[in-house]
Amino acid sequence: MEKDVNNTSMYECFQDVGIPFVASRVSMWSNDNKYARVPSFRFYFQGLNKDDITYKILGDIIKEFKGELTWELYTKESTSNYSIKPIKFGKIISKELIDNAIADIPNLINWLKKNSLRYRSSLTSGSTE
Repeated sequence: MEKDVNNTSMYECFQDVGIPFVASRVSMWSNDNKYARVPSFRFYFQGLNKDDITYKILGDIIKEFKGELTWELYTKESTSNYSIKPIKFGKIISKELIDNAIADIPNLINWLKKNSLRYRSSLTSGSTE
């Protein structure tokens, strides 16, 4: 990456890709204590239904990423948001898990940018699942 990763790098990545989105928070981890929660990015694309194929394509791209951790695009039925987050192994959230997640973020961002045409092109196809 051209610059060091920080807790707003994923937000900046989505801005660079150019698909209108809304994020519930800009930072992936707490400024006060990076170990307070597992790093994640919660968002939704403006103007897309929750079942739009763009989310499936983005989810597939995230699954294909090879980093220290396995990442996923996650959602719940009760919300319109999606989250990009590492898959936790067990219920214990360790400092090592969080450090590995933060270390993965620059490469994950590069992966998303490199593959952005795959999910951006779904917007012009007009298809949904």
